[in-house]
Amino acid sequence: MATETSPPEHVPTQLSTTQHSRELCIQTIKKTGWGQGMDDALVDLIFEYVQSYRVASGGVICKQGERGDFMAFIVSGTFSVFRTANGKKQPVASLGPGDSFGEMALVDDEPRSASIEATEDSDI
Repeated sequence: MATETSPPEHVPTQLSTTQHSRELCIQTIKKTGWGQGMDDALVDLIFEYVQSYRVASGGVICKQGERGDFMAFIVSGTFSVFRTANGKKQPVASLGPGDSFGEMALVDDEPRSASIEATEDSDI
């Protein structure tokens, strides 16, 4: 589930809109590290801005250095977080269901610090 209204421009063929149940979306938000302990009213407010997407395996959902205008909660699948230096990918982390990404670009208004790539068909 991404908090954005349309897919990022650089991955239009790798991202498609899906529909997840309200309950699944809320459970996913509450599973994230920062979503744990949120009261229901705040989660309901966040849910109003959520869009669900399917990311094809190999789809790069965020690119290092680009402006960040959304964050995402991982519902299913896995993602690789990597930085590129001297033309080479440097792995940073692996993410899966219950994890989130992209929030720092929203908080500090800085460019994305890493790229995020789906390692299998995934839902956010």
